Amino acid sequence: CSEADSYLILSDDNPAARLLGRPGEAIYNDAGGKIDGNTPFQVVWLDDGERDAMLAEIAALDGDTQREQFVFRGHVPASLPDDSFVVKALAGELPPMPEGGALPIRLGEPVAIRESSELVLRPQAGGNAMLIGQHPEAATALLTGALLQAALRLGPAATVNDPGLQIWLIDGQPPDAMLAGRVSQFAAALPHVVHRVTARNLDEEMAALADVLASRSDGLREGRATVLVLGIDLHRLRDLRVREDDFSFSMDEDKSTTRPDAILAEILREGPSVGIHSMLWFDGTANLTRTLDRSSQREFEQKVLFQMSANDSGQLIDSTVASDLGLHRGLLYVEDTGMLEKFRPWSLPDQAWLLSVAEHLQQHAKIS
Repeated sequence: CSEADSYLILSDDNPAARLLGRPGEAIYNDAGGKIDGNTPFQVVWLDDGERDAMLAEIAALDGDTQREQFVFRGHVPASLPDDSFVVKALAGELPPMPEGGALPIRLGEPVAIRESSELVLRPQAGGNAMLIGQHPEAATALLTGALLQAALRLGPAATVNDPGLQIWLIDGQPPDAMLAGRVSQFAAALPHVVHRVTARNLDEEMAALADVLASRSDGLREGRATVLVLGIDLHRLRDLRVREDDFSFSMDEDKSTTRPDAILAEILREGPSVGIHSMLWFDGTANLTRTLDRSSQREFEQKVLFQMSANDSGQLIDSTVASDLGLHRGLLYVEDTGMLEKFRPWSLPDQAWLLSVAEHLQQHAKIS
């Protein structure tokens, strides 16, 4: 393959696949793509007629020989409706999720033959996730996918003191944005309690979220709703931005913890330990720093990066790898392990399909 593809599939410093010349010559690598893990080998060659005859014979065998076929298509985004978890969840084939546990969120298909790439929102400090990069379609798809998966794993909670899921959607999108309303429309169709936070009701809803956090000062999670906070274009909500005078030493400075920006900072800091997880999207580092101070930015142990400049990539994860992602690629960074994983993000699901899933969940909630 080409040198660029070798870097993409193996690692950023491993161009060995470019040097393969003979038909059937290949490399096996079980060291995360590192050069010292390269094991060259020669694929067994079969005549086309012999190969087709053997495949037909295998297909005709009796017994438990059927397996799910994996077809790697690196030039297209991943399909959320075809994900094995979504298919099994809609068929009712998944066991119930334990209360107060971690919330796994699948992000798309990996650039490898294995299970889907996922981040895990754990009930511990830093258990939030950040999406960052100028790729609104992929970001909208990932937030929609997170909302869908959380709703499939956790039933609706009537109050925050009931087991299940409640959702806060902080939506700063302007009405004329290309994808405005996609996430909120799906959220509104779910049987779950959804608080849509906009510029009009920001103070009221953020105060309500602060009350939820305060009610969990005992640190208990069991028997209480998991709260998922999703954020889109937060920088457009002026009262959520970092205030420049927060660094001043004026004696009459207003340091009220009831300010929406102060509430958001507290939610990010204290929320994950008591089952309040945030997954926020920023279109770049400029709007990230405009909205969150450095202390709040450290509350995201998991980051999903899209194509960005080498400077921004280095600022976020101390590596320039996100500058080479290209189209239909994302990068998951997990801070506590230092893991970097490339993946293909979900494509934006069809709205009609999403609404049919929401209707399915509505019917299931009525039966329950």
